[in-house]
Amino acid sequence: MKRGIVLNSSLLFLAAAMIVFTSCKKNDKEQTAPPSANLAIIHAAPKVAAFDVFVAGKKVSQKVAYASHTGAPGTPYLSVASDVNTFKLVVDPASVIAEDKLTLKANKNYSLIAYDTLPKTGAPKVKYVLLEDDLSVPVDGKANVRFLHLSPNMPAVDIVIYKGTDSLTLTTASTAYIAASPITADLAKFKTISSGSYKLKVKTKDGTKVKTILEIPVVALTAKNVFTIYLKGIAGESGINAPGIQLIQHK
Repeated sequence: MKRGIVLNSSLLFLAAAMIVFTSCKKNDKEQTAPPSANLAIIHAAPKVAAFDVFVAGKKVSQKVAYASHTGAPGTPYLSVASDVNTFKLVVDPASVIAEDKLTLKANKNYSLIAYDTLPKTGAPKVKYVLLEDDLSVPVDGKANVRFLHLSPNMPAVDIVIYKGTDSLTLTTASTAYIAASPITADLAKFKTISSGSYKLKVKTKDGTKVKTILEIPVVALTAKNVFTIYLKGIAGESGINAPGIQLIQHK
């Protein structure tokens, strides 16, 4: 009888030791897990089908449609390993429309924006730009917002927003399409404005004459949040590819 008790006690000791060892291994893995960055992928390329997103060879999002982005409203980011990552945007069945290496800093936030249309000749690739997003929380009663011109055949524009009788020009000079070699540091900047519901007008200049080419009756910029507004679509097109404004809430 005593021998049985000794044997059972030994088994309990071994089981406890195994639990401790497994727990240590788990803690070691948690401590050595690579730091991560946050990456939002935005589909702003008209006439381009929905694409799947691969980072470091792993599919992280699928069927990202035109004029949409990864994640959910207010949370567009995916957590990915920081440092150097490869990425691919793939349209079914296996057409790679963008690929490159990304250098992502730990605990930073980024937007990768696919834009332009597929070329009629040569490799079927879209352009992309990677912006580092400053998600510092604005003070109460304020919102941070930036504007990007992503409509490939539209002229330079001014973006003017109205609240009641007050107006504010979001762009300090006529903003042109970002084209093939954008200056990312300039594009990434946010502007702090009063929060609220605005009317938005897209204006162009024809010589000295200013005309409104697009008007959005309500754009809600809620307090203490961060937004990107971008001009999308193709002049002369209708339906989903028609010119318009898209709003992304980053935070």
